[in-house]
Amino acid sequence: MNGVPAQGQQAGTPAPATGTTPLTFSKWWKGALERSGKTVAQTLATSLIGLGLAMITFTTFRNAAIVALFAGLSTLAVSPFTVSIANRGPGGTFDAFAANVALRCVFTFGETLAGLVVAAKGFDYGTFAWASALSQATVAALLSVLTSVASSNPGEPNSPSLVKGVK
Repeated sequence: MNGVPAQGQQAGTPAPATGTTPLTFSKWWKGALERSGKTVAQTLATSLIGLGLAMITFTTFRNAAIVALFAGLSTLAVSPFTVSIANRGPGGTFDAFAANVALRCVFTFGETLAGLVVAAKGFDYGTFAWASALSQATVAALLSVLTSVASSNPGEPNSPSLVKGVK
């Protein structure tokens, strides 16, 4: 409060809010990779479930993997926004946990849908299988909620992340 920056803090930068730790590049990168990995797994799972596990061939698995990779890349693309938003403010409360889970759910829905649209060869708004894509994105979003709840204790306490220090 005396105008002198804390150790490791540059002059002119605001001090982190009480009860929070600054988000370093390393923590951000680990959080972004964790989110991307979860999105790939959730999208791949929903693609394979949607195709019917008994009907999977190399070609259908390859297509499902392409969609999942595009969804993972879109997660990485928006992670500067999502990781920094999730790491603002106080953590450790149920409200903060629920808000972070909801944020991950919404973004997983959008990232899965984006992966499906990008992976569609010759995308045409009129002929795209919207019902199937929206259904798959919804299931991926629900899987996001489940993986976030499952990740609440192994990583940061009361956080949907597996990475320590990242919400």
